[in-house]
Amino acid sequence: MTDWMTRLQPGLMLAAVAIGVSHLVQSIRAGADFGLSIVWLVVVISILKYPAFRFAIDYASLTNHSLGYAYSKLGKLPMLCLLIGFTVDIFVATSAVALVTAGLLISVFNLPFSGPHVAIAVTLISALVLLNGKYANTFGAS
Repeated sequence: MTDWMTRLQPGLMLAAVAIGVSHLVQSIRAGADFGLSIVWLVVVISILKYPAFRFAIDYASLTNHSLGYAYSKLGKLPMLCLLIGFTVDIFVATSAVALVTAGLLISVFNLPFSGPHVAIAVTLISALVLLNGKYANTFGAS
């Protein structure tokens, strides 16, 4: 069982990174708005995304370097573009996840607070947990 979980965990990590709140929320909304009329677009996007995920993993495995390192070797402009993209994505993704979580908490617990207030509280609590650094290692490595 341990060997099976060890082999499964990289795939789970990739799925966790590749599928986010926006995918789940917007795919449901798109399905409600458009039905199956844009299913072809899902196929095209999946085909276009696959090489990026596949070759990123292959590059990191073969060279023992991160993609950030690869971009830094391409020059300053690609590295600047990567950093700008990461910076924007960090704030947009974190805000989206916090707002969706806030909406769920408000709905489930019937909280009398607004979404942004609960989202800020969720973000602060999450930051405190991460800064504390005493959470369990769930990946079997010591």
